[in-house]
Amino acid sequence: DMIVTYNGDVFDKLVVRILEVFESIKIIKNCFLNLPGGEIDANIKDIPPGEGIGIIEAPRGECFHYVRSDGTNRPVRHKVRAPTFMNLPTCKATVIGEYISDATIILAAIDPCYCCTERMTVCNNIKRKKIYNGKDLIRLSREKTEILRNKMGVK
Repeated sequence: DMIVTYNGDVFDKLVVRILEVFESIKIIKNCFLNLPGGEIDANIKDIPPGEGIGIIEAPRGECFHYVRSDGTNRPVRHKVRAPTFMNLPTCKATVIGEYISDATIILAAIDPCYCCTERMTVCNNIKRKKIYNGKDLIRLSREKTEILRNKMGVK
């Protein structure tokens, strides 16, 4: 069942989390009831060349993974967009009109994970690789996003 509340405040976020725990328990019980028997195949096989996108609903929200394979069993690219990356900007709108002292609890309500969200590139000057500044990284990210959107037909 879809868990919905209507106020959108910190208390509603807490209520949604608690109700989602019970919904998750129902889903897990259903999975166990329908789990097939037999051996578990944990042998990692070679993956054909290509790329794929996976989107899951994580406890903090939508988690996005992009993976590219060169035909071996090790990815050549794996990009993760953690839920905090999308949730953090909502705090700006949420705190408008609220007391300054409530800003920390409003931020805490999205349960941010900064280590999952931070992005940084380090380049080696000795090998004469370019060191990117913040503007370069944003530009490169936008260019890559546009390429992926065009490939997937997303506007």
